[in-house]
Amino acid sequence: MSLAVVTRLAVAGRARSMQLTLHARKHICTSAIVRKNAETMKQVEVDEPHVQSALGQIQMNLVKQAEKQNLDRAERHRKFRRKDWMVGLTCFAIVVGIYCYTIFAIKQEQFLDDFDMPDPTEETPQDKLNRQLARKGNR
Repeated sequence: MSLAVVTRLAVAGRARSMQLTLHARKHICTSAIVRKNAETMKQVEVDEPHVQSALGQIQMNLVKQAEKQNLDRAERHRKFRRKDWMVGLTCFAIVVGIYCYTIFAIKQEQFLDDFDMPDPTEETPQDKLNRQLARKGNR
């Protein structure tokens, strides 16, 4: 191989890898496009006789075991989801109760309604003397 052929192959390979990189980067940012173009698994009905015969007894036992485990997992998920809702609703009820009690308690407070401003304090003879001395000192 000559140097020109090797160079052309290297440049073509680099261009192809850049194309793949750009193509991959385009789909990284947009997950909706990837999900739209992604191939989904096709559901196989294992209850049909021709599928059971094609899979064999060992594979069918594994399928039944997987179905049972999935059913158990779904039941546990339902139980935890129910508990999560109960905890969430309890917390929400406590928060609403505290809020309502606070608003109700504030509306009942009337100690500021009949608050009278205190009379100014009377000056003592010592205060008068201090004020007079302060005036003399400023002159």
